[in-house]
Amino acid sequence: MSSNNIYTSKFHSSKYFQDDDILSIVVKLLKSSIYDLYVSQDKGNSLNSLLTTSNLFNYISFSKQPERADISSNVAFILAKHLHSNPKNIAAQIAEHINHMKETESKSARSNLTYSIVKMFSKITTAGPYINIFLNFNYVINKLNELNKLNKRNININDILGKNYSRKGFDFIFEFPSVNPNKPWHLGHLRNALIGDTLANLMEARGYSVLRMDYIDNLGLQIAQTLWWILKNKYNLKGSDNSKQKSNQKYDNWLGSLYVEAARQLEDPNNLKQANDILKQLENPNTKIAEQGRTMTELCVHAQYETAYKFGIYHHLLFFESEVVSELLNSGIKMLKSNKHIYLSKHGKNKGCVVTKISDKLKDKFGSTKSDEKVLIRSNGTLTYTGKDIIFHLWKSGLLKKDIYITKFD
Repeated sequence: MSSNNIYTSKFHSSKYFQDDDILSIVVKLLKSSIYDLYVSQDKGNSLNSLLTTSNLFNYISFSKQPERADISSNVAFILAKHLHSNPKNIAAQIAEHINHMKETESKSARSNLTYSIVKMFSKITTAGPYINIFLNFNYVINKLNELNKLNKRNININDILGKNYSRKGFDFIFEFPSVNPNKPWHLGHLRNALIGDTLANLMEARGYSVLRMDYIDNLGLQIAQTLWWILKNKYNLKGSDNSKQKSNQKYDNWLGSLYVEAARQLEDPNNLKQANDILKQLENPNTKIAEQGRTMTELCVHAQYETAYKFGIYHHLLFFESEVVSELLNSGIKMLKSNKHIYLSKHGKNKGCVVTKISDKLKDKFGSTKSDEKVLIRSNGTLTYTGKDIIFHLWKSGLLKKDIYITKFD
């Protein structure tokens, strides 16, 4: 796994897609044809201002009717004004020129487009003054597979995040799939991971800067209960010897089986109390329990990523929940308590908990609830999932100001 480092990834594109998305290539294609047909033949010297890339982008778009075209252009309308010609004829000339390039494998002197680039398009047609472009999807998919083989996981942490991570510069942050680090991925987890990875790929293909993030909940109840069962049975924390781990059994599969065993024992109030004590110690980074919990969950994440890499799924940044507690907790709780909608409950089963009122609107949306209050901080001082999520999202949105130091996950 050491060759597939996490946290940052410098995207390396092939020579065919360098700094381009599909629309950029269409712009170059049109620019090349317009130059060859009109400017180079002194038919339209006034077109030079039109031939700027930013200007041509105004005249192309993805088609809303894919049966008619994948990409459409109305550039013939603006050319007709300069050339004093019928836009229908201009569209036909451009389409014919591009198709000729494709058939003869010729190069355009203006933009140095090769036959390989023209092959991205299966055909170019017209509908009156509109130029309709159809993608050669088999060719595009093959090229995207080439990109994947170029190993876009090559790490350069300073190029992307720098030592002090700043959210500036990223157009999109995709957080997925956030699987608890005490079990293997099941089919639902894989589904979520593939959806997140696909959305990130689509945005990258469109030229956006994307940060792929995975939130690792290494302080939750499931983690505490699994660690409690390992310590109670004096299993080797790293598996193998004296641990009931089967030969060649992945670490995450082993932990998952232990969690199932632990869950059966937690009906005993004494066992539940011991597991809850483990949970509280996990949130204190200075305890031995916290160190053991970190070791267990990191080993599980490594095993989970063996699965992820089989499907080409990777992340730039892993954010462990323990970092929310150690780095953001105090300032986050202070911000929560300063909100008038968050208060200390003084009555009922939530007495001593920091809670927020559940509005009637939310009740209608999510159905009946057993309480009018949502617990954010338990009476024993530990945060609930909701409490930690709110603090984390306050930081991600920039409302909670705090720099966090980033290190490489090996």
